[in-house]
Amino acid sequence: FVVGIGQLRFFTVYSLMRGLTLFAGFLILIKFYGMNGAGMAYLVSLIIDLIFVFYSLRRKLNFSALSSLKQSYLMPWIIGFVLGTGLFFVRDWVTTWISLVTAFAAFSVLYLTLALRLSVIDQKEKDMILSVLKRR
Repeated sequence: FVVGIGQLRFFTVYSLMRGLTLFAGFLILIKFYGMNGAGMAYLVSLIIDLIFVFYSLRRKLNFSALSSLKQSYLMPWIIGFVLGTGLFFVRDWVTTWISLVTAFAAFSVLYLTLALRLSVIDQKEKDMILSVLKRR
């Protein structure tokens, strides 16, 4: 989005920083940790992505990213974290493809139910979900 507002130099610096971080991370961490090292290097590059988004929203668009995150993402993240923790504890029961699909479906329905009850999903999104379910 910063390219669209004429901030090509800013985006170039970000891309260079991210690329160098990935390169250095891959070079160092894969040597010691293998595939897990690649994952760690990628996670570090995602931190650079977050810094870029927060900085560009604040400085370039005069927009508070923290209030937007709190308003839009906090409750879905909490619901996802709680359900993800629940999935972690039932992982020993998921031993076949059928049990995996069943667990996924059950937790998806539970997520949607909690999101509807806690008003995370607004009326327009609720109508869209109901229209998709009615087609079947």
